[in-house]
Amino acid sequence: MYEDVFLMLLGIPGDCFLLRAAERVPESAEARGSDHQEGEVGSGKEQFYLAHGLPNLQPSDHEILSRLCVLGSAFRNLEQFIDSHLSVHSHGIYIAAFVDALDNVLDTYRSLVNELHLEFSTSEAKPFTVLLHLLTDQFQLLPALQELQQLVSLPEVRGCQILDVLQRNVDRGAEVVSAAFASILESCFHVFLAQLTNWVVYGSLDATNSNEFLVKRTAHAADAEPHQEYHKLWDDFALNPVTALTCIEPRVARMILDLGRHTLIVRTSASRGEPGLFTADDERMCTAHIMNLATMGRCDSIQIERALQLIQPIVSKHLWEIVRQSADLPQTLQNMHAAFFLHRGDLFTAFLEHSADTFASTASRVTTPDYQAMFELASADLGLDSSQLTQLFTLTTDAPRIGQEANLLSCLHMEANVQWPLDIIFTPPILKRYDAMFQMLFKIRYVEHQLNGLWKHQKANINRLAWALRSQMSFIVHNFESYLQGDILTVQCASLLENISKAETVHDLIAVHEQHLTCMEVMTFLHSSKITEIIHGLLDMCLKLCKLVNTAKARGQQAPHKEVQRIGQEFVRATKFLFQVLSSTKDRHHAQLALRLDFNKHFTKQIKSRPSTFVPSRS
Repeated sequence: MYEDVFLMLLGIPGDCFLLRAAERVPESAEARGSDHQEGEVGSGKEQFYLAHGLPNLQPSDHEILSRLCVLGSAFRNLEQFIDSHLSVHSHGIYIAAFVDALDNVLDTYRSLVNELHLEFSTSEAKPFTVLLHLLTDQFQLLPALQELQQLVSLPEVRGCQILDVLQRNVDRGAEVVSAAFASILESCFHVFLAQLTNWVVYGSLDATNSNEFLVKRTAHAADAEPHQEYHKLWDDFALNPVTALTCIEPRVARMILDLGRHTLIVRTSASRGEPGLFTADDERMCTAHIMNLATMGRCDSIQIERALQLIQPIVSKHLWEIVRQSADLPQTLQNMHAAFFLHRGDLFTAFLEHSADTFASTASRVTTPDYQAMFELASADLGLDSSQLTQLFTLTTDAPRIGQEANLLSCLHMEANVQWPLDIIFTPPILKRYDAMFQMLFKIRYVEHQLNGLWKHQKANINRLAWALRSQMSFIVHNFESYLQGDILTVQCASLLENISKAETVHDLIAVHEQHLTCMEVMTFLHSSKITEIIHGLLDMCLKLCKLVNTAKARGQQAPHKEVQRIGQEFVRATKFLFQVLSSTKDRHHAQLALRLDFNKHFTKQIKSRPSTFVPSRS
């Protein structure tokens, strides 16, 4: 009888213990909760049961042997799972690591059963209760292992997502279960670290196992030519949503993706004889930073991020060499400032000569190609080489279809045709922030152009009240633009070029540029919605006056006195509010703008005397 018992415990049927198909348990261990009751059988394929009609067995023996069948059933199903995956090598490297670690855990069980078999066969007959007691830990371990095996076998668990399943269950239950799960997790985590090393240190993904990692090759990457440009290498890889891990923060996953991309670019440049070759010391140092994570035995997003931060300067330094060799960054920055920050003021003044009328209405037939053609025409008017700016930058409009009203001025955008490797710095979110500053600066330039138009063409016909209001508006707009261009943008752009010359890595360069952009957004009030709203309100009032005067002129009349008076009163109130906001803070940039706008306290005195009424200046 004991021979059949020990054979059954090792998954081998005999005369006393037979096999039948196991009943399916509808919910998984995670669905039932973390507590596992002793004696439960998971949804395995086969199940042992005690043969009927065996002589000399007491009812208590039947109960004990039935409980021992739980172990034999779980062990047999686990061994079948291991054998099926060892014989077929297409299940993936993480399943292979899981199977290998599971087999090592079961070796302990096999050894224990063999030792007990030897002990029971060489000693006097012992009751089954002794055997049951000696296998107490296994009643917790084997069913738990079987349930874990079923969880990792679910179709929605792919590649490195095994780590998520293991980490959710590693601290579950008794110590013997936690220790076994921890050893399996450690084995699978080593596979992840090997893939991480290949990607981050060598810029490589194993073609046969790349679909199991956090990063994947994109669909068009397989068709890429060996001599493809660097920006193609950058686009060929992306995060793999199928294998996303909850134990790794999205921020860290993005860091893994970008760092591997940088490494790949450096490696590719080295193969082409360009600067930026990794040294053996670099490789050893980067690999050591990653493999030090193995001591944790599990996936820790914070520790992985720290390791990547140690590797980042090494890769970034080599990438900076490539950027300096492949692109003229200072010239590109000067071009960016000329276009987005209107440093080439003469170019945009010429552009407005061709395009100003298109912004006067709420519906226009002008399209992106039309605006770009006007931009190129303005460049030709100034005798500029069109390749300098108009081929690097594109003016676009997202105005709605004809018949739908819109503020066409706010629909104009500036887009930059940034090429590799500078697209590492000028990413789409960064360019969007540049465009926001362009829209504000261009609106100011457009308003100034419209106010100047009144002075040029209508000073002989415009009434005194409208003329005085135009003069005060022009003063505000001109000084606000002078503050932005002279006090802020020119100074900050020069500072940026100086700081870039001190950068030693691409990471430093990106940080310097990010800080520069944030600083300019603060100084141009884009971070202060209240001030920005006031400024746009003032500009809109200027446009209202221009439209009122131009409409009256087209009818051979002068602008209505009451309407001009109403716009003037709104302008005075808005100006007073602007000064109040600027003076309520201790920001030196706010004070600097207030000083420019309120020169000789002219507006402050006027506002204090009659805050709600517009009075034309006698000066």
